[in-house]
Amino acid sequence: MNETVIRNICLEEFNALPDSVKRNRVGIAAYVYTIEINDAKYVLKISETKELIDGSIYWLKKLESLALPIPKIVSANSGTSPCYFIMSYIPGRDLGLAYDGLSNEQKKTIAHELHRHQNALRTLPVAKGYGFLHSYEDQDNLKKSWRDVVENHIGRSERRIAENKIFSTDYIRRVRSFLPYFSGYFDGIKPEPFFDDATTKNVLIEQGRLSGIIDLDWICFGDRLYALALTTMSLLCMHADLEYVEYWKELEKPCEIQEQALVFYILVFCIDFMAEKGMRFNMDEEIKINNEEKAFLENVFESYYKTLQQITASI
Repeated sequence: MNETVIRNICLEEFNALPDSVKRNRVGIAAYVYTIEINDAKYVLKISETKELIDGSIYWLKKLESLALPIPKIVSANSGTSPCYFIMSYIPGRDLGLAYDGLSNEQKKTIAHELHRHQNALRTLPVAKGYGFLHSYEDQDNLKKSWRDVVENHIGRSERRIAENKIFSTDYIRRVRSFLPYFSGYFDGIKPEPFFDDATTKNVLIEQGRLSGIIDLDWICFGDRLYALALTTMSLLCMHADLEYVEYWKELEKPCEIQEQALVFYILVFCIDFMAEKGMRFNMDEEIKINNEEKAFLENVFESYYKTLQQITASI
């Protein structure tokens, strides 16, 4: 994305050129910038994908009544190319960037805050199906079951791993081998909304507290333990402690089958992380991996695979 596009958007929306522009290298499907104009900060999101921008606009408006710490829309235009929208700026750093400097008590507080916001989101109506939806009317991304969502996720990882040729596709087979075990569990999942990507990213931390939840291009409907599993996998890849997710898990009060599903979901996200290696997305360079990182992901997989294998073998 070149600076001319950003300058033209600022002229169109503010009748002024930006005093400063900083690219935020977050997300993989859009270009995000912090812009400063006349001593005020805003966040500009640009994408060639109309449904992404429309999704952000839809959900930010839909969630306004819930008193959540989310951005406010300043201006939006999904009828041009590229599409964009401008939102209010929320101070803070991604949880992953702030994590090392947080005390255990602060991690506990943040886990409680996020859990409260997840509960607030759950007060919205259930959807007519499952998945990552840009609106309640989004038929293109709607799945008939939660199992369909999980299988689709595994299938995406399989395609990427096969294309990138960094990891063996046998990891996919091994994850799929557990699907029959969770059939009954998946059938019991309701299509309830949750913040699926509010993990070590998209959760902003300011002075040790949760200051915002961002990047709401869609809302996921299904099992909110999915977000807990993704956050666990993210912390593992940071070589960080798991105190935060342990506090979060305590609040969720998972039963035995949910504990088992959580281990399975971590495996699903492990192959997802494997699959991202070698991809470019919206980055200037592809996501590289060295031998040490490759071995680390493989070891994480084997650890959780062994745990789940022992659980399912004992039934």
